Amino acid sequence: MSASPSTFWLARHELMLMRRDVSRLRRKVVWILLGVFASMHLVGLAMLRALRRQETTETQFTMMLSIGLAFIFGLMLAKALTSAVHAIHGRRDLDLLFSAPVPTHRVVAVRMLAVALGTALPFLFIVAPFANVFALMGLPRYLAVFGVIIAFALVSTVIGLLMALGLLKLVGARRTEIAAQIIGAVFGAAAFLLSQARVLLPEQLRETLWLALFERAASVDKGGDPVWMWPGQAASADPRALAIILGGAIVFFALSVRLVAPAVAWWARASFGAPGPIVGAQRKRAQRPLAFQPGVTRALFVKEWRLLARNPLTVFHTLMKSLYLAPLVVVALRADDPLLGSAAVAGLVVAIALQLASALASNTVSGEDARDLIAAAPVSPARLRLVKLAAAMTPVLILVALSSAALAIVSVKAALWTLGMSAAAAASAGLMELWHEEPPSRTDLRRRTHDLSALTFIETAMTLAFGGATFFAVNGSPLAFAPAAIAAALLVALAPKSARKAAA
Repeated sequence: MSASPSTFWLARHELMLMRRDVSRLRRKVVWILLGVFASMHLVGLAMLRALRRQETTETQFTMMLSIGLAFIFGLMLAKALTSAVHAIHGRRDLDLLFSAPVPTHRVVAVRMLAVALGTALPFLFIVAPFANVFALMGLPRYLAVFGVIIAFALVSTVIGLLMALGLLKLVGARRTEIAAQIIGAVFGAAAFLLSQARVLLPEQLRETLWLALFERAASVDKGGDPVWMWPGQAASADPRALAIILGGAIVFFALSVRLVAPAVAWWARASFGAPGPIVGAQRKRAQRPLAFQPGVTRALFVKEWRLLARNPLTVFHTLMKSLYLAPLVVVALRADDPLLGSAAVAGLVVAIALQLASALASNTVSGEDARDLIAAAPVSPARLRLVKLAAAMTPVLILVALSSAALAIVSVKAALWTLGMSAAAAASAGLMELWHEEPPSRTDLRRRTHDLSALTFIETAMTLAFGGATFFAVNGSPLAFAPAAIAAALLVALAPKSARKAAA
């Protein structure tokens, strides 16, 4: 693949877009990231000292490196999949680029190189402090881990591209983005749970796994060279392993992009109106008979629930966040005091209920696309907002009811507190959305998850307050009044003046 002015122009264009995305970060966020990067050097120094105190052999450390890099590769696949889908369908510029006098494979190669770079950067950010510490402490050969990360990014980009094309063929262009984000979230959650195996697995099983790992290391020292240890050997600058992994990744990337480029071009054009399965599926759906049911309230309920079901990312991402609390739940359930464990689980359920209610209420209340049409409906604005809020709260209450029923097996008191506090927390989240309604449409609501506004921090404080109040209340502690008072004070402070006067 020879370079040309068009190739450099395309690469410059991709770099400009990446620079624009980075420039959108707020200055406070940049300083926070720099602080995290600096503090991670201290973590790397502590890890290196711990390894030296434990007298970890080079083979054992290589095995741990291989396992850690396999974990990183799984996370890379999740990111590469969503980035590849966005590169083909989300940017909406490939059809134009393929019309230019530039070879198709060259356009796809540059776009996928940009995806690989975007996939590698977060993990280079994570790995760099540890590699820097090792280099400063007299082990510069471990800087080779950067080459392994780049190789993994190239391979994961190709696999993500193939998965994206498979999704496009299976579910169509319109649903592929949602499916890719769901798969990516599942990958991320699974990787996190694997990283918490020390907490989730029973102690006896953990000891058995560690013994098996060290026995395997002993067998490798006797002359074995398993393929799955090559990433760790390459990260420690083993010439043969590094050449195979990095060189093989480059060749695999170049050949794959050359072969897959025609399929990318076809699907890019099909996504923007070319005839194919997408149009046929739309025609079949359009031929279905429509039936109108009486009742304005019922129609509004059905409309909100259908839109939530059509774009389930809000619900899915919120529920996936709850998986990150799984280690805390396991620790709570393993506690010697059953009441203490049930109190912790009750607090977590209430926290999840508030976050889910906030996400759904933001979708129904603030994410209205057809405001003028809804405003013309024969219903008062107050009733309209009440219906929207009720539509958002219904899934939350169903989830809370199921969780409370399961918790009642351990403690009826905890189940009752969970039900009551979850209802209060969900109602508070809904009121915050009503009082601070935002103008963006449903399609822009995913940006809200990256917002660092004051309302986001207040919502986090409310989550901690309600969860803490539930925990102390189940334990029968008078300390429950303190977080409950904080939650009430925050809610009163957020209420508009008209609501405060009505309450008075």
